Amino acid sequence: MVKMTFFVVTLLFALTTGKAFAVDVKATAIDTKDDALMALKAQQFNVTEDEWKKYLVIMDGEGQYHWNNVDPLVVLGIYAEDADERRHYARKVAMREYELQSMFIAFNRDYMQAFDDLYGDEKIIDLSSVPLFQDRENQSATHADNNSSVGDRYVLFVSTKCRSCEPYFQSLRSNQKIGTVIDVHFVGDSKKEIGQWAKRLNIRPQDVSNGSITLNIDSGMYASYQRPSLPAAFYFDKQTQSVEQLP
Repeated sequence: MVKMTFFVVTLLFALTTGKAFAVDVKATAIDTKDDALMALKAQQFNVTEDEWKKYLVIMDGEGQYHWNNVDPLVVLGIYAEDADERRHYARKVAMREYELQSMFIAFNRDYMQAFDDLYGDEKIIDLSSVPLFQDRENQSATHADNNSSVGDRYVLFVSTKCRSCEPYFQSLRSNQKIGTVIDVHFVGDSKKEIGQWAKRLNIRPQDVSNGSITLNIDSGMYASYQRPSLPAAFYFDKQTQSVEQLP
């Protein structure tokens, strides 16, 4: 109503000054720009313009206090009117996450290859001389041992002779967060034993080559973690530089 009143007043003023056509063109240009932006946003998130308008209404209300940093598809799913609509958005989110993760893995593979081509023969840092923790009490991590340091990672200590290690790894893998790496450190095992273990656990060569899982013969990391009972897993948060032991 305010917008319409403003437009009518402007139009009446323009008629008295002979500038009605210029004012009308300007208003149309602004509306066209807004419509184009809305259409672009809707296209980016694979929703209709009506769905995007619904998202804007939500974020103009209580959504601005809760969901500012949340994917619009998730917000629409949270405010779905029924179960079918909620499943509709859940499916869209799953497809979008799969696409983004595929892009990340492809880029990470190229990054690792490029890094290896450029610096594969160069020893950047001697890990044996770097303590894992600066402050063991506060669990402040200074380094996570792996060839690529993209995102957060799990540090898992196992043995091929440990019966409970296999189901533990499978559980950890099934709950692995998107974009993270599982660094598996084998305590007291040979390469042959590790290879057999990996085959038994269905760890494919591409799982290792894309960086989602690394297989390592332990060379001191286990001692740095004070030799916990096997299996033992820790989660390294890159952003906060903290390490949390997992149950």
